Amino acid sequence: MKKGLYFALAMFTVTSCNTTAPTVVQSNFTEKEYAIAANTTTFATELFHQVYKSEKGSDNFCISPLSASWALSMAANGASGITAAQMYGTLGFKGVETDSINLFQQKSVNRMATLDPEAVKVGVANSAWIDSNFKVEKEFINKNRRYYDAAVKNLPFDAAAVKQINDWCAEKTEGKIPEIIKELSPSSRMVLINALYFNARWKAPFIKSRTTEESFTKESGEKVKVQMMHQKFDTQYYEDENVQMASKSFGRGIYSMYFILPREGVSMDKAAEELAANFALWCDKSERYEVDLSLPRFKSDYGTSLKKTLQAMGIEKAFTPGIAEFRGISKEDIYIGNVLQNTFIKVDEEGAEAAAVTSVMLEATALGPPETKKMKIDRPFFYAIRENGSGNILFIGKNGHPRE
Repeated sequence: MKKGLYFALAMFTVTSCNTTAPTVVQSNFTEKEYAIAANTTTFATELFHQVYKSEKGSDNFCISPLSASWALSMAANGASGITAAQMYGTLGFKGVETDSINLFQQKSVNRMATLDPEAVKVGVANSAWIDSNFKVEKEFINKNRRYYDAAVKNLPFDAAAVKQINDWCAEKTEGKIPEIIKELSPSSRMVLINALYFNARWKAPFIKSRTTEESFTKESGEKVKVQMMHQKFDTQYYEDENVQMASKSFGRGIYSMYFILPREGVSMDKAAEELAANFALWCDKSERYEVDLSLPRFKSDYGTSLKKTLQAMGIEKAFTPGIAEFRGISKEDIYIGNVLQNTFIKVDEEGAEAAAVTSVMLEATALGPPETKKMKIDRPFFYAIRENGSGNILFIGKNGHPRE
């Protein structure tokens, strides 16, 4: 009888606000690894588009493509044949050797924690929770310990195990993801978890006294009251007939948050399709402008199963009992039972501590005052948090009803 292999992904982000153009910082990535990173960006935007379509009618959602990529890469260390090919192909690693993928993922984790430690906290933790009666291949464990620094826990899969797993998620996400699983089924054999925590101060804060109560129009046409933040700042900006996009940087500008607003008369469906196809291009084509931004404070949490989404993207065999090829994990027949993801995001005015850093980064001022673009986000919008050097998308989502 096939047994289930479950993935639980937990991530959390708290953001504030910022200004100025993003800074691209070189890392220890090779030229080949930067090319791999570009393909993982494609996975991120495709995953976003699939979730958007599955969440049709929902106001808000947020996912972490990066966390999903890390957790699935851990699992792929035990996959072979078509199962491995589908997993790696969907994640953007087609034609790349397994050890090269592992090294790329390891570098991605290591660089994120060190790029801007004074203003941006990025915490990444991985773990493998294994039923005490389930025998796992040593090579699988060794690779995940070596490349993903995965903590390995062997324990009886009972109610106490559920509590331990959830407690671990809560600890690694500063209490923002207190629960990722409700129970373990009798067929469960292993739970692989990636937890991603992101907390950053804006390079320059929104001034709280300028925040005002204003109207926000939902897709249904209903108007709701929101707390609208206001700021005028230099940044990278892109626009076309479908969208406006402005970025706001954290800390030294290595990480940025991108806000994508559909033009009046352009549907969210059309804008989501354009975002999925062109986000990386928009980032490359962005130019320096002064942006007069109005942005609502918002906070949301979200939980979903990514199983059907990943199947639609091409990972089919891994979820199929009797067909999945995971002999690198165990001699026992196993398959992926589910992929779960929970997120939490908060955006507000916080970030005054970054004021001392602001003056250090305002080098573009010498270019003279740029043209001003007005961007009032008083209707549904998309957003993404991106590490600018590699292009890795940590979080991406939609907000159609800002709540606090």
